[in-house]
Amino acid sequence: MTFVPPSVAQKIDRLAYQVHLFHRYAHHPLCEEYAGEVVHLDDIPLIRRFGSRTLRRIRLCRGCVIAGLGLSGGFVLGAIASPTYQAGLAATVFAALVSTLSLVPREQRKSKLESRLLPAAALSFAITGGLLGRSLGSLLSVVAAVAVLVLFRFLYSRRGPDRRACTSCAEHNHKRACRGFTDIVARERAFERYALRIMDAARGARP
Repeated sequence: MTFVPPSVAQKIDRLAYQVHLFHRYAHHPLCEEYAGEVVHLDDIPLIRRFGSRTLRRIRLCRGCVIAGLGLSGGFVLGAIASPTYQAGLAATVFAALVSTLSLVPREQRKSKLESRLLPAAALSFAITGGLLGRSLGSLLSVVAAVAVLVLFRFLYSRRGPDRRACTSCAEHNHKRACRGFTDIVARERAFERYALRIMDAARGARP
């Protein structure tokens, strides 16, 4: 077993986090075919002007960003409106119906605003209002909303990734690595070389 001092191990861990941060939440290859599914923070004027180099390089999954905005908006609306449990149950049913859009192929969807934003906002609205209501009916709406959230998360994971953009790509049958992962592989190899150097230096300095 190779001994690595705790300080060196912590340095490697911090570096690994920074190396993988730019693509950690992209959830898609970083190529032109998937450009519409990925948000590049450098495209946001405020971040491009004032953000750090690390922040500007980060890519985020567009669907996850839209779902996050929906959750946040539903939380704020639920906290302000203090909805009744009937409204919470209605929002849950609405979210269940609209969420089915996330299970159909990407080419058949109209917009992620429908398949992500609206159901996320409705479920967050129902959960927030239900928790604030503190009644049996309100708790029922919370349980129903959480059940719908868990169910569709399970169904979405069972559906698997949509690879249609990959199967139609000109590089689909090529032996070389996909260009959607070129930047990731390059950063990973650079990290590996640097980590080996500092580990070798630590072993050489060990008495």
